[in-house]
Amino acid sequence: MIYGFAEAYDSIYKEIKKYGGYDQHPLFKTLHTIHLKNVKEINYEAEHTGGFNIEGKAAKNETEMIHVTPTTEPAVETAAEVKKSEDDDLIQKRQRTCDEIFAEYLDFVSRKVKKEYYMRVMKFVFLLRECVNTYSDKLKEARKSLPADLFPEIKVPQGTADEYCLTNNAEQVPDLSNDFIMNYLTEKEITDISTPNAIDLTQNVCHWLFINSYTCSKLSLIQ
Repeated sequence: MIYGFAEAYDSIYKEIKKYGGYDQHPLFKTLHTIHLKNVKEINYEAEHTGGFNIEGKAAKNETEMIHVTPTTEPAVETAAEVKKSEDDDLIQKRQRTCDEIFAEYLDFVSRKVKKEYYMRVMKFVFLLRECVNTYSDKLKEARKSLPADLFPEIKVPQGTADEYCLTNNAEQVPDLSNDFIMNYLTEKEITDISTPNAIDLTQNVCHWLFINSYTCSKLSLIQ
């Protein structure tokens, strides 16, 4: 059970019965995969902000460090090798779907904030995801004027539903910021996420997308 997922799902989808249940939601499946990977690894990162993992367990309060002494000198990469490695990494990132990226963001946030705030962030991501799917035609039209290398082919399993977030990367997500805050949230009459909170969360997720090379778009505040 992923902490808070069922509650956040019900708050968005309970009346429309979308996906047939919280455990059938694409983000749940991806978060579950991340969790299974995480529990097999030892996490030595210090958490000092009351963070918790996606099952709701308290984060550690102490820093644990492991020092490994290499037995051989590390290989010295040429500039060309470094450039190729960076290019390959960027291509791999651009081949990740919105859902994979949103799930990674939720997992990241779950380790940095307290449970109550994480619930708000999860609902926010649900809404942002639905907005991206809703405005998919606008995004696809705008893509025609963007460099093709921003959108490498993404291989998805046969039978994958035709939803933008399941089949496309997150390059254009920041482009919907204004539509999301000014139009989508208003039309859906979302009252438990205030406009200032929506702006803060939108800035946070878009900044995270940018610094992790999931988009080339960087939001700027107009004073």
